[in-house]
Amino acid sequence: MNFKYLETPMGSMADEKGIDSKKEIIQIKRNRIFLDVGNRLQKGVIDHHHRYEGIEENRKIYRCATSLVSINKSLILDNIDENANEIEIVLHNSSDFDCYASAFLTE
Repeated sequence: MNFKYLETPMGSMADEKGIDSKKEIIQIKRNRIFLDVGNRLQKGVIDHHHRYEGIEENRKIYRCATSLVSINKSLILDNIDENANEIEIVLHNSSDFDCYASAFLTE
C-alpha cells in the first residue's frame, strides 16, 4: 500500500460535497484521511481544532490529533477500502509535530 501526502491550508474544513468557493473546504472521500485538519471528528477526518476545550471520550479530554488517532482507529479503517492501493493523507501546510505523529500512527 502506498501513502500519498497532500497539504491544505491550516483551518480548512473537510466536507462531503467538495470545494465551496467561499471557504477552504476539501472533499471527504474513501481512501483519504484528514489529520490535524478538517475541522471535525468523523469517519475519514481526525481533527480537534473545532473544539477549543478538547474532545471528551471515556471521561478523558483529548487535545491533539495524535491522541485521537490512537483511540479512534475505526474512523480511519472504516474509510479505507479493503483492496486500496493508495491512501491519501491530508495534513495542513506548515505541518507540525501533531501532523507527523498522527500520520506515523495512521500508516
